[in-house]
Formats: sequence, C-alpha cells, structure tokens
Amino acid sequence: MENEFITNEIKNRKVIYYLTNKNDLDAIKSKSILADIFLVIFSVCLGTALTILITLESTKNLSQDLIIKFTVSFYGFSAMALFCLLFYILLPTF
Repeated sequence: MENEFITNEIKNRKVIYYLTNKNDLDAIKSKSILADIFLVIFSVCLGTALTILITLESTKNLSQDLIIKFTVSFYGFSAMALFCLLFYILLPTF
C-alpha cells in the first residue's frame, strides 16, 4: 500500500526576494567605488598619523622645528583621515 502524502515529484521554482528596488541598488553600486577610494585614503592617512605619533613619542632628541612640523603633520593627517571616514560613512546615504 502506497502512502498518499509522499510523492517523488520535485518541482522547480524560482524565488525572488525584493529587498530593494533596482534604482536604489544601482545607486549603491555606483557609489561603492568612490566609497572604497575614501576608505583607502582614510587608511593611509590614519597609518601616517599613527607613524608620526609613534615617531614623536619614541624619539627624544628631535629639534624644536622638527617637532613642530611633525605635530602639524599629525593634526593634518588626522583631520584628513576623519574627513575621509565621514565621507565613507555618509556617501551611500546620498
């Protein structure tokens, strides 16, 4: 006797989930390259700022002019890193 509830037929079906519309997806994909560029610039600027900070902290016999130049460079690279991080975060929302 064969069970009526069990069948051996497998039906193919295609399930499509629409979590966003096509225009939003295209906008996100087109902005991702620019966001990736900002992320790379953020990474380089942050690494440079940390290197300058480590240099200032570890070297004892630097001249006052060099300390001032390093300090200005540290703040400049830190500001640029923060600027690029903000653009990286906010770019996909525009």
